[in-house]
Amino acid sequence: MAERGRDLRHVAASRGKLLAFGMPRNGGWLLLVGALATAASCSDAAAPQEEDPPAQYVSVRRAWLPGERDSAIARVMRGGGLGPFSSLASLVFADPDSYTTIAPNPLYHPSADLSFDVVGTLAPQFAASWLITGMDIRIIDNSQSPPDTTDWLGVFWSNTSPPAAPPDESTWKGFVYAASALPTVGNTTVNTTAFDASGGKSGAGGGEVRQSTGEYWEGNSGTIRVTSGTYGAASTVASGPYTGGTTASGLMQGRMLNIGMPRVLPSPGTAITVDLNFTGTPSSNVPIAAVQLTCIFPSPCTGQAARALLAARREGQLSAALLAPENTAGSLGRRRLP
Repeated sequence: MAERGRDLRHVAASRGKLLAFGMPRNGGWLLLVGALATAASCSDAAAPQEEDPPAQYVSVRRAWLPGERDSAIARVMRGGGLGPFSSLASLVFADPDSYTTIAPNPLYHPSADLSFDVVGTLAPQFAASWLITGMDIRIIDNSQSPPDTTDWLGVFWSNTSPPAAPPDESTWKGFVYAASALPTVGNTTVNTTAFDASGGKSGAGGGEVRQSTGEYWEGNSGTIRVTSGTYGAASTVASGPYTGGTTASGLMQGRMLNIGMPRVLPSPGTAITVDLNFTGTPSSNVPIAAVQLTCIFPSPCTGQAARALLAARREGQLSAALLAPENTAGSLGRRRLP
């Protein structure tokens, strides 16, 4: 069996013993013990999935401290930590008890990993304690003939996890998305230039932006896969940029494997590596919180954000729009400083 499935501003194994540990809920990591089943189906091109080396980072669940949840929601919405989907922060943080974030992998051994020779180890940006969330986006434009359907499946991360530490870097964020019409997608190579050129219709793209310094890193290697996406009942969005659309909260499982992101702006520089296991196995990681959004316009979805995203996609600017604040998505010039 093989897993199967289903765009910022341009600024610029070793096999070890399975570990399971936990700490009290007052701010400590809560690592869930036990393997979680993944939903998978057979691939058209049937090659067995090779075993991945241990990831540098894993997803973990952290307990909220008093007042942290409201603060995190406010920071995401203020800083655009989920790009054009930042208004959905309350759904990302739907769990009143805890949230998912990034942590170092206790099973990772740099000396045994030869795959980081080019891009280096321990990314200075994509880092421990950052917010991590899955996004399953489906936008249908019925004003086109035939209707123009866009499906993206992937992961957002941002420097918005509590506790807030000055300076406020809540606009520092990144993403990797793959084109997929299903809630899963098999190993897909990350090539942002090609992803934008396809209008987000094929392949995968990603990047990271730090608006306070004008730095932009762009994904051009490695793979992403999503092995499972499960969601609860959908509800209608009553207000905001996706009014009339539907959303549902859930969980996503998968792997971002050795995704290299060289710095593009303000000048070429050191690459960062995005390497995260959120498959739920081994027990040192957990599935990540995820949001599923469906927007069909011009009706019933009347909000303007989906229109702006599709306009950016058609102009080959999708990655720019996905890393922009929500209120500017679709109006960004490529390579424009934040």
